[in-house]
Amino acid sequence: MSKENKLIVFITGLPGTGKSYACNLICQRFPQFVPVSYDRIKELFWDTYGFDSHEEKVAINDRSLEFYYRYLDEQMKHHNVLLAEYPFCQRQRDELARLVSKNGFNAITVCLEGDLDVIYDRQKNRDEHDPRHPGHLGDVYHIEEYEKYVNGPHYDYTKEQYWQLHSHKDYHLHIGREFDMDVTDFSKISYDDVIKEIERILEDNPMNKLIEMSEKFPQTVLWTDSFAVEDHRIGLENGMRGVTTSPTWVSKMMCLEPLENHRDLILMLHHEHPEYNEAELTWAWTLQMGRQRSRIMLPLWEKGNPHEGRFSIQTSIYEYNNYERILQMAREVNGCGPNMQVKIPCTENGIKAIEQATYEGISCMGTQCYSVDQALAAAEAVERALNRREKEGLANDRLNPMIALLPGMQDDSVKANAEKNGLTIHPDALNWAGIAVARKTMKLLQERNYRIRPLIAYYRSMLHWTQFIGADVALSIPMRWQKRFVFSDAEIRDYYHDEIEPWKIEELKKIPLFVQAYEEGSLRPADFVHLDQVVSTFRYFTTEYQKAVEKVRDICLADPTK
Repeated sequence: MSKENKLIVFITGLPGTGKSYACNLICQRFPQFVPVSYDRIKELFWDTYGFDSHEEKVAINDRSLEFYYRYLDEQMKHHNVLLAEYPFCQRQRDELARLVSKNGFNAITVCLEGDLDVIYDRQKNRDEHDPRHPGHLGDVYHIEEYEKYVNGPHYDYTKEQYWQLHSHKDYHLHIGREFDMDVTDFSKISYDDVIKEIERILEDNPMNKLIEMSEKFPQTVLWTDSFAVEDHRIGLENGMRGVTTSPTWVSKMMCLEPLENHRDLILMLHHEHPEYNEAELTWAWTLQMGRQRSRIMLPLWEKGNPHEGRFSIQTSIYEYNNYERILQMAREVNGCGPNMQVKIPCTENGIKAIEQATYEGISCMGTQCYSVDQALAAAEAVERALNRREKEGLANDRLNPMIALLPGMQDDSVKANAEKNGLTIHPDALNWAGIAVARKTMKLLQERNYRIRPLIAYYRSMLHWTQFIGADVALSIPMRWQKRFVFSDAEIRDYYHDEIEPWKIEELKKIPLFVQAYEEGSLRPADFVHLDQVVSTFRYFTTEYQKAVEKVRDICLADPTK
């Protein structure tokens, strides 16, 4: 895209000038804007490293700023309309201007200023009454004692100290066209000129397709499938409402991220639990990472909708059919934070664990669900648990039972089964196997008024996105597919209620494995663990997860010859 339609808006000014308000106003008027928040990155660094003094905090802030520049550069390669809100000043001006020029962007700077007394009172009131990350409020912070710092002593600047801290900073960046706004009296502020300039630059700029989907079909909800921090940030910018992870994402987190990010934590866990083997240490480390990385979703969770702000972790892949161990791990995942969702495989014993965990007040997501029979069994187990809770006077309004349907892996297995049986199947039908099973499952769940909510994961093509638009469903889309979909040519309309051509279903019914997945009554609970799709997934997950276990072994038992 040419520079004419590429735009970044910087909103800067003293703390307390209303930058977040201005950011929200612009995003409401132009939903295609992708926020690129430095505060989120800084808070993540605080959660990851912690600090015990002002000097340590400054050092971490410097590291997070360097990371932010790289992150902003990357976002400029993937998005055309960005919004950056922070007290940016001359210290950051040159690097921000360099990135704008390098990536061929137009820029607008909105500098907020006003009467110091009013701004000081506004900032002090925010620190005292608005929920903020405690890292903003003091010189000592560690995530392990989050509540202590939220409720503990905070910065208590006098007006003179506040002025001394900020008076030497020049917030006039002069990157692109600059608008200076007096925000002393919010009732007298007008952003009309800013909006007109944005409209002029963005004329005919395409909207982010994922945001367009969320606006047109709010019941079709975007999630992100990843354990990677950067993916979570981009997902939030695309409008995501929840996160799924899997054993493969645990492996990628360990194997693809710098090992120094995780070495100290693993060694600490090894010291605290010398009796743990490498697999147990890997599980303990996964829980710790869940505690840290799920916090990015807490602002959504704290708005009160139990379906939003969720962060899911799957129970250990090695214990896929052990009822007692799955249940114990479900409790451990649930203890990682208030917004956790526990993924449990839909084997016979896994579904038993889903029922008991749901009864205990744990939000579960049945996964590795490839057949109508598995989904119905999981839904019935959830209903039994919810009914037991209601009879005992326990509230269900904060629970979020879900079932993950995996059309991409379904397609892979059905194609392999057709090949194994030497069948000749029309290629246009083969890519609809996963969609057909998922759609039938979703409609049966709805018809029978089950309270379990469907989620679509594991993508192989854009059909696994578009063919569910319009449904009441969560779509957990990996980042590599989100990046493709954002500015694709797909028309955003209701595809879900379009009937699959009957000949495609008849063609697929020639494949034995598809019939097992599609036809109700084909499988007994004891068969679930032996279903081809389930076995293939366990084998794939175990192979990938083992790579993380071996990394843990290398850390705890370092090769003495190297």
